[in-house]
Parts: sequence; structure tokens; C-alpha cells
Amino acid sequence: MARSYGNTYAQLKPAKLPKTCLTAIGRLVRACAEIEDLVDLCIATLAEISETKATILIGRTAVTRRIEIAEQLASIRTDKALAVRKGAFNEQYYDIIDCRNAVAHGTLLGKDSNGNFAFPTASTAKPQDQKAMRYVFGYTAEQIIKFAERAE
Repeated sequence: MARSYGNTYAQLKPAKLPKTCLTAIGRLVRACAEIEDLVDLCIATLAEISETKATILIGRTAVTRRIEIAEQLASIRTDKALAVRKGAFNEQYYDIIDCRNAVAHGTLLGKDSNGNFAFPTASTAKPQDQKAMRYVFGYTAEQIIKFAERAE
């Protein structure tokens, strides 16, 4: 799903997420955790070490960095490991992770006039006029449900 960016401030109204959306958020968070476990298993396999040793080495490394580690390990092999990685962890995957991060770590700010639920991200824009603006992602309930389905 392509992101849209506006050059005007959104007028947000108080909102509550519907139960179907809350359920989808739970599914999304769980599915992303399973994907992260698969990345860890991939690293262990590619490095030819036990899952226990990989867990100790990786610790709480961000999933994007773990994917980079898996890619580097795959690149020194002669099989199709790198091609599989590039097929699985594409732009759609990172859109899923962006949504998961927004709904799992962001506070629901409200709903805009287009029906998007607004969640702040950890990213900020370049400060201007002594203000640092935070980026906000907006998702409809249907989009969150779709991301959960894709992640699963």
C-alpha cells in the first residue's frame, strides 16, 4: 500500500478503535514476532550455529539489522539463500513492520477526515523554527486488518 503525505496539518477527532481492528493489531503483533523468530532461525542456519548460540549473539538486535545479518551470511553462500531473502523481505514487508511499529508503540491520536486512525512514529522531521515535527502514520481499520493478514 502506497503511503500518502500531506502538506497540511490534519484535523483529528477523538476516536476509538473498533474491536475488529484491535483484534487485527494483536494478530499483526503476533505474526511479526513469529517472522522475527524465523529470521533468527535463518541466521542460525546460515551461520551453522545452534539456535541457542544465535540467540545469545543476536540478543535484542532490531529486526532490520537481523535481516541485514542474514543477508550478509546468505551472500557468502553459493545457494539461493540471498534470492529467497530479497523475495521475502521486500517493500511490502517493511510496510507491514511500519504499521506494526505504529500501532504497537504509538499512541492513538485520533481519526482524520479521511477515516484514518493516526499514530505517531519515532521519526521526526528536520527541525524548523525551533520545532521538531513527528511523523504520523494514518491507517484505516481495513488497512490494519489487511496488514495483519499479510503478516500471517
